[in-house]
Amino acid sequence: MSRFSVFIILLCIGELTPGAVVINEIHLNPDVKIEQVEFIELHNTGEQPVDLSGWKLENAVQFTFPVGSSIPARGFTVVAHQPDQFKAKFGGQALGPWIGKLNNDGERIELRAPDGQLVDRVRYRLGFPWPVVGDTPGYSIELIHPDLDNNDGHNWKAPCAATPRTRLTASSSGVA
Repeated sequence: MSRFSVFIILLCIGELTPGAVVINEIHLNPDVKIEQVEFIELHNTGEQPVDLSGWKLENAVQFTFPVGSSIPARGFTVVAHQPDQFKAKFGGQALGPWIGKLNNDGERIELRAPDGQLVDRVRYRLGFPWPVVGDTPGYSIELIHPDLDNNDGHNWKAPCAATPRTRLTASSSGVA
């Protein structure tokens, strides 16, 4: 039985938790090496907004979401290394800045709730089965579907364009 078949069976019997916040996109190796435009995109797969106040990104980078941060239902938010440089390059709003830098060879990114509970974790790597990205024009890696295991490189792809998707606006990024 293929992994996809197992995924469909688990989805149908409710083994996958709906409404989770997942790490959905990682921009780890910008095309212009002196720009600090790395970002991590989160996706709320649920039908209700999620209050991110006090949540944290840990390990690869350090960031605590400020009070009032949220992700709308079925929405997205972005945390950038330097939000001003992110906005200048991509035109979207982002939370940040974070402490640290994403390692282009791979590392672990963890998303934790205020009580320390692990919400999501990605351990990306350099090379197969992970997408090859980062050279001109500076692609990200994107999760193919938010219900897939984001620690499996087969479930990620390089996007078709070098800019974040057009949904990155103040209203969808959790930035007021």
